[in-house]
Amino acid sequence: MTLGGAHGVLSLARRIHIARLHVLNGSLSYRNGLTGQAESVRNLHLRVDAASPVGPFDATGRLTLRGVSMAFQSSLGDVSLEGTIPIGFRVEPPEGFYSAQFSGALRDVTTAPGVTGQLSVTGVNLGNLLSRLAGHDRALGIPEWLDRPFLLDARIEASAAGLRVEDIALRLDVATLTGEAAWATDPEKRVALTLRIARGDAERLFGPESGWGSGDAGPNLLDLLILGVDCAPEGDFWRCSGAP
Repeated sequence: MTLGGAHGVLSLARRIHIARLHVLNGSLSYRNGLTGQAESVRNLHLRVDAASPVGPFDATGRLTLRGVSMAFQSSLGDVSLEGTIPIGFRVEPPEGFYSAQFSGALRDVTTAPGVTGQLSVTGVNLGNLLSRLAGHDRALGIPEWLDRPFLLDARIEASAAGLRVEDIALRLDVATLTGEAAWATDPEKRVALTLRIARGDAERLFGPESGWGSGDAGPNLLDLLILGVDCAPEGDFWRCSGAP
């Protein structure tokens, strides 16, 4: 039987119907690309509905990652050998302390796979969320000024070469920060973050005793403070330098 190459296989796959896939109380082990440490997903309950082996796919479920329980919904468009594939997800823990939503696309699947899209995250305490996701105690360096309700919007571009986060808008209860971040996979797994904040917002956020609201504090562009942070993995943790 001749299937006409990859496109023939794809055509055959479209005629195969897969109604539903269930995973009950599963687990998944993987290696963290940032730290190189082994990680695991526990208590995985997953339901996947698919029209065919090439999609479109819809998935719902719940899992536990680093002690954080979360429910999720995701979708993946018709898998094609060419072009882009729509993708989206929403994550929210049962307690409702935060939620994350992403809408974007997989691109160049057969040549140089990558993901682009828009990310939105909202929650009641950014510092606590970062600490739990990092898997360590607050005493190890998450600043107290992040202990605030937040809304984060950003544009994501990820590939095998690394991750770029652009058009960041981090809205806290008393201030708004904008900026960009980048993570390179080679040669060193380093993260660079640049944030900009108006001087008035900086004083409300860091407090008048910080000096960040004064005209002599920090590099500036017009009435903006520019905060730069550079981080690199060190054993099980990350060492960061920068301000504040």
